[in-house]
Amino acid sequence: MMADTKSERTRELLVAEALRQFLMSGYENVSLHQISEATNLSKGALTYHFDSKKVLFQAAVEYFFDTLETKRTLPESAELPPLRTYLEMSFRGIPQISELLASIFGIHDTSMNYHRLLLDVIQVLGDYELLHRYFSPALQSLHTMISRAREDGQIREDIDVSSLAHQILATIEGSYVIQFYIKSDDFERTAASMVENLWRGLRS
Repeated sequence: MMADTKSERTRELLVAEALRQFLMSGYENVSLHQISEATNLSKGALTYHFDSKKVLFQAAVEYFFDTLETKRTLPESAELPPLRTYLEMSFRGIPQISELLASIFGIHDTSMNYHRLLLDVIQVLGDYELLHRYFSPALQSLHTMISRAREDGQIREDIDVSSLAHQILATIEGSYVIQFYIKSDDFERTAASMVENLWRGLRS
């Protein structure tokens, strides 16, 4: 039993350190040797748990998404805010995403790291299903809010709900990158303008 517990702790240590390095440097720039050195474990101990870098990357990515999933608090369908309110909250809260990732994973400049990791998931693992699983709850919530806004006459009747849900999510993700080269005060104004421009397009 003790061996199993120690084995699990070793595995968790390796996964956490691997994720930190993959986030900071990207998949291609990280080696198993670097991870074993950082954890003070032998290469043999590492390969006992993960027989390749790709397998370790898969475990690190799953840990990343599972951890974020526990931190994400999407309300139940009945408690979702109006679409306009959600947009304002989402764009205004973008800088907090960086703070959240930094506090969880202990690294800064997380926007580029985060999006590089998403690209590595596709390029290394070819796992679109993993990304779909991660973004699916947000898309489902957006789908519900857009449908309600259309039914209530807040936005145009000819709006395609599914396409708009993906468009809004992509805009929010892109805005996460923009914040890093716009000063905080300017970003607040820019975010407010983005919401206003988007809303005008949905209303006209």
